[in-house]
Amino acid sequence: MNRPPAASVQVHGEPNRAKSSMAILNIQRQRGSMSVQAFFGFLSLFAALCTIFALGVTVAEGWREHAQSRWPAASASIQHCVLDTYVRVRSGARSTRSRITCDIQYAVNGEDVQTRLHSASSSSDRDISRMQHWVSEHRTGKSTEIHYDPSNSKNAVLTETDMPLAGPHTPNNLKLLTFAAVAFAAFYSIARILQRRRASAPPVPA
Repeated sequence: MNRPPAASVQVHGEPNRAKSSMAILNIQRQRGSMSVQAFFGFLSLFAALCTIFALGVTVAEGWREHAQSRWPAASASIQHCVLDTYVRVRSGARSTRSRITCDIQYAVNGEDVQTRLHSASSSSDRDISRMQHWVSEHRTGKSTEIHYDPSNSKNAVLTETDMPLAGPHTPNNLKLLTFAAVAFAAFYSIARILQRRRASAPPVPA
């Protein structure tokens, strides 16, 4: 009985192996494309949520600060300003933070009102240095403009100030909102481009 040469079996098997290898490679490429698309889709969703949150915060704080800017204005005299340093514990981690604390006095309807103002706190050496410089420049007796709540004259705010980490939050909120919106637009565009490329790709041969 005659047997077919071994070489002839290899010749017929090689094209099938090549097709199988190409199919596997194409499947892997499509899976990789789907993973990248899903990644950018997740980023676009996350950026969209951040944009919505930033928009809500910007609108709420912008409206509140707009109302505060319409409160009666007064020239307040600084009684005492210090750099207040404290330890904050959060999730078991301790951090040293600093903020400016100022006692001020101003007149409302002929009566002296005393209250206290605070800046936001920070642990940054750069921010602390700026706050130290501001405190050294604002000694007792120096004046600053404030706006006070007509329903509670002890509630005073700084609508315009050079105090570090104090004053209106709306400018920074607008920057954060713009960044989140741009990030969403970029991630969403990339996800759409990847989706179109995948849709226009030739089907994987069987």
